[in-house]
Amino acid sequence: MKTTLLAAFCLFSLSAAAQSGFKNGYYTSTAGDTVQTQIQDEDWIKNPDKISITQQGNTLSLSQSQMSGFGITQGDVYRKFAVNIDTSPVSLNTMELNQPAVIVRDTVMLRLLVSGTANLYELRDKEGKLHYYIQKGEEEPAELMFRKIKTEVNGKKVIATLEPYKGLLQVYLSDCGITERMINGTSFKAESFASVINAYNTCKEPAKQEYMAKEEKVRWYFGATAGYGLASYTIYNKGMYDELAGSEFSSLNPNAAVLVNMVLPRGHGRWGISSELGYKRYKMSGSYAEFKSSSSSSEYQTEFNLQYAAFNTQVVYTFKGNSWLRPFVSAGLALNMLVADNSLQTSTRRQYGVERSYENPPLAEMRKLEQSLLLGGGVNYSKLILSARYERGNGFSPYNGLKVVKTATTMQLAYLFN
Repeated sequence: MKTTLLAAFCLFSLSAAAQSGFKNGYYTSTAGDTVQTQIQDEDWIKNPDKISITQQGNTLSLSQSQMSGFGITQGDVYRKFAVNIDTSPVSLNTMELNQPAVIVRDTVMLRLLVSGTANLYELRDKEGKLHYYIQKGEEEPAELMFRKIKTEVNGKKVIATLEPYKGLLQVYLSDCGITERMINGTSFKAESFASVINAYNTCKEPAKQEYMAKEEKVRWYFGATAGYGLASYTIYNKGMYDELAGSEFSSLNPNAAVLVNMVLPRGHGRWGISSELGYKRYKMSGSYAEFKSSSSSSEYQTEFNLQYAAFNTQVVYTFKGNSWLRPFVSAGLALNMLVADNSLQTSTRRQYGVERSYENPPLAEMRKLEQSLLLGGGVNYSKLILSARYERGNGFSPYNGLKVVKTATTMQLAYLFN
């Protein structure tokens, strides 16, 4: 099954590489000429520094230095500017006390969100930090800054929030219908900035149709999944529990869950998070015999019957594919909480012709919370999701001297309700 998964991953990768995403668009040369062409639409998560275009049937790469902007029909518009970028740290671990803003100068492609008398742009830098810029006329775009700083108040270190973007909005927009109250009500979000700047542009030129980038939101999908596959326990002991370590435990077992899939905006929905809340059962048996002498022996029949309430969460990467068939791979964690234990061990001891049988739980205690690693891959077909999944967990033993590794390989079928 591991080989099958690996082969599937390679197949998905090749499939993704073969897909074409070229759309009608244009780029503007550094001389100011507009060239109509086809551009590979990557629905960029981070602002690009190059694009792929088709020219006379050939695919060419166009770098940022070779153009001053580009646009895709009914899609993204990017314009090149030399701007100041606030690269101040956002992690508390890397912040210094009362650290001033760290500003660097760079030439980047800014994504246009709103155009008009005032333009709004977005930049997601190489570190994943979001920046927004405002521009009027032909002047250089100015960053709408939002910062958190580490400072000290009465001898205690605290985090303070600075919102200089509100003052900049006041400077740029106060000459037509935008009040200080409206600006103070804005938040550091694209849709909030777009709303106030669009209102300003409408005030300045009511009859003019302005460009507004399509608003992008997280998409949520709800569904149910069921699976069936082979699970096994591999048991390692340190001088105890030979009857468990010497047995082989494996069987086919079911699972079922309700699921919530969150698909992140941008990147053609390639990245997402899948969460499941469901039920898993592991029921398997093993046997072990121990012969001490011709007149003394022991036999053990052990059945594990464990039921879990499970929470699975996985990061999902979906390849381009096409609109109805899209392969994906996933990785994540599972938390399995033991809710029912009907395990039983029958031991039969024979000594000098006398046979005695005992029934007891295999272990006095069971691990209540099992943690597992999840790996998977599959395909989305309309509202159906077919996948193979591999799970490796720390099993049922809470004892240091008894290590249990649980592995499970299942085929899953899911259906999305929306």
